[in-house]
Amino acid sequence: MMDVNQKKNEVVTVAVITYHSAATVLETLESILTQSYGSKNIELIISDDGSKDNTVQRIENWLLKHQSSFYCVKFFANEINGGVSKNCNVAWKAATSKWIKTIAGDDILCDICIEENMLFITKNPDVKVLFSKMNHFKNGSLDAVFDVTPHKENTSLFELPADEQFRALIKMSFNFAPTSFIKKDILQSVGFCCEEYIYIEDLPLWLKMTRYGHKLCFMDKVTVHYRLSDSLSNSLSRLININFIEQVHLVHKKEIWPYLRMHEKWRVFDKYVEYYSWLVPYKIFNNKRNVASLSLHYMISCFRPTSLSKIMNRFK
Repeated sequence: MMDVNQKKNEVVTVAVITYHSAATVLETLESILTQSYGSKNIELIISDDGSKDNTVQRIENWLLKHQSSFYCVKFFANEINGGVSKNCNVAWKAATSKWIKTIAGDDILCDICIEENMLFITKNPDVKVLFSKMNHFKNGSLDAVFDVTPHKENTSLFELPADEQFRALIKMSFNFAPTSFIKKDILQSVGFCCEEYIYIEDLPLWLKMTRYGHKLCFMDKVTVHYRLSDSLSNSLSRLININFIEQVHLVHKKEIWPYLRMHEKWRVFDKYVEYYSWLVPYKIFNNKRNVASLSLHYMISCFRPTSLSKIMNRFK
């Protein structure tokens, strides 16, 4: 087995995924440049998903100053917006190293991120897909950390074998994608991201990996700073992003429902009620977020089996 010092010289790919990231991408890139692992051991790949702001210009200007600091650099300024799944695939397929660390253009790597990941996989050579902890921060300040995830109740997922992880993921999921550290041959073996899911690259990928027998592993260290910002599924003025809701529903129809056991089939009805709890107020209130639209959403949601179960448990 390769020792830690030998492993330190192994080139690692850091894939930066950007879209309208002009305000934050330089922080992301600087965090890669200053890795304790050494930028000379990093293949930097950046894929932009057709940004209309000046994200591309900012990246190009930064690369003029710092490109020579890396093992190599590849920048794909895609002209057409193809969605996050396709954008990830562009970067991942271009990688030439064994390991890929993916980071969004608004998040920040801890200084020890790559070094800690490589140290872990050196000591645990059977690990192929690795996750870790992340700080959640807001207001653009790393001092404004308000949460660290995954929470303790969720880390039990990583203690299960791959087949049981798959069964767990079809019942519940949580966000751990920003910390992913994955062997490229595993991504190749599952066909990379499914580009049909334009807005959702993570859950379908974890479902495929675990279904194919690839265990998701965990390292109990913080390696990423995750920025809280307005997203596809979160807005103060609109009720929902209907395209995102449609995609979530499609993922359940294609990636989860066919694998439900008989006693789990009620989850189909549960997800349909959830879907219509958003769709109905979306249509009635023209996607406006207000007291009336939210009230209708919550009223319909009460008919979900999961909601009814919670209500009944309160009276026990």
